[in-house]
Amino acid sequence: MRAEQDFQAIVSGTKRAVLGAIRHHLSPQLHEWIDDVAQETFLRLFRHLEKQEGEQTPESLQSLAYVIARNESFRMNGKMGRENVGSDQLESLADDRSQRERDTKETLSAALSLLDEELAPVVAMTAGGYSTAEIAERMQIPAGTVKSRLYRARKKLRENVSGWFGSDRRSR
Repeated sequence: MRAEQDFQAIVSGTKRAVLGAIRHHLSPQLHEWIDDVAQETFLRLFRHLEKQEGEQTPESLQSLAYVIARNESFRMNGKMGRENVGSDQLESLADDRSQRERDTKETLSAALSLLDEELAPVVAMTAGGYSTAEIAERMQIPAGTVKSRLYRARKKLRENVSGWFGSDRRSR
């Protein structure tokens, strides 16, 4: 019973982020698969949270849900693209993905330019898929230092982003 209540709380707290990610990233030709993508997203999110220790903030939970929903949308685009999409549509999907990758690289580059030389490499390596332990080993610093730098980098980026939009989104 407790797990069901936890699941319901997760769904209600992240539903908007999940549906927004799906709406943005799932191919319009696949609108009939929205429920499947959302369901898989919530299951993956719940499984992930079961493995985690400690509480998640509402903001971090929504961010995590968005990323999982985006990835599930990409998975479905790829899966259904291989099964149902013609070659011209596959080219269009590939072009869309290439554009998203370029946009992501540009966004990362802009974010890294806001950080000092102590924080930027840690963020770049994290974005490159390195774990905290791997970054610590490569940079020859303690894992706690890596975590601290990531925390400071996120804080600095959050401050800069909220400055771009004129107000802190959490105060709304």
